[in-house]
Amino acid sequence: MYIHQIEARDLPDLWFLAVNDILDHGNRFVIDRGSYAGQTRLEYDYFMGHVKFPGTQPLIPDIPPACGIPNPVEHDYINGGPGYDRAYLEYLMSPRKEPGESYTYGERLTRVPLTGDKLAWLKKEMPRLSISVRSTEMRFMKITVNCI
Repeated sequence: MYIHQIEARDLPDLWFLAVNDILDHGNRFVIDRGSYAGQTRLEYDYFMGHVKFPGTQPLIPDIPPACGIPNPVEHDYINGGPGYDRAYLEYLMSPRKEPGESYTYGERLTRVPLTGDKLAWLKKEMPRLSISVRSTEMRFMKITVNCI
């Protein structure tokens, strides 16, 4: 496994350095299922970025159209706007799934289906965690996990 390490001035600088590096050194793979089945992606084995000045504005990089890469971090994509059914933040923080989506990150963050011995396993495998459970629906339970 190769660890890609990049040190950058600010977040836009990190974005451009990481994109440049993954184009040269990324591993190609084809997505076999889900919303993007059949598309090719690049991935790192492991990536670590160090940003010297993370609060420097702007936080979102400006990707010029001439670069030929889609801008996954444009303002309307993150916050919602023309051309987007929902904001990425909503996708990330809510359990709503669209047709064709097998999961969303928000679904996994807001609900955990508990069947069988999953809670017992979690308590056994992670004894350093303080786990409290409260029912929110018949099939789902809200789990709060705090490190001790």
